[in-house]
Amino acid sequence: MVLEPATMRSRVVGLDTQQLTAARLGQQALRLNLFDDAALNVRIDRVRPTRSGYFITGSPQGVEWGEVRLVVTGPVMVGTVVTPEGKYTIRFGGAGRHVIRQVDPSQEALADDVLETPPPPVQPDTSVRVRLRERQSFRAGRSRDRAMANGHGVFR
Repeated sequence: MVLEPATMRSRVVGLDTQQLTAARLGQQALRLNLFDDAALNVRIDRVRPTRSGYFITGSPQGVEWGEVRLVVTGPVMVGTVVTPEGKYTIRFGGAGRHVIRQVDPSQEALADDVLETPPPPVQPDTSVRVRLRERQSFRAGRSRDRAMANGHGVFR
């Protein structure tokens, strides 16, 4: 996987669309588990329909300022999360996977300049098989309720 120069760290995740839908409908809180040390509950301020999905705006709970913007179309979500602790982007990575990046604000302008030229082709990520095995193990060994009790959110 080729990452932009401003990337401090990243991870590849699946998306729990059922949990996202329940949060959008107000049936449960929206929890974004971006990284092990960067998880937050989101107060949804507004949900607007788009032609093929919906747009969520909200704010992180428990911090003095921040913003969450998510666009969801079926099983695909893109978005930006900004908190005092950092800026994060969520992008669709193909094949049902999403890439969460923590962005280095000091390098962000540089990354925009660099990305004006087309990026090189993406190389296959051989660690996907390992993550798939971990995901299958998680599904077989833990219930969704237990995952929520442990603070897991919409990303798996």
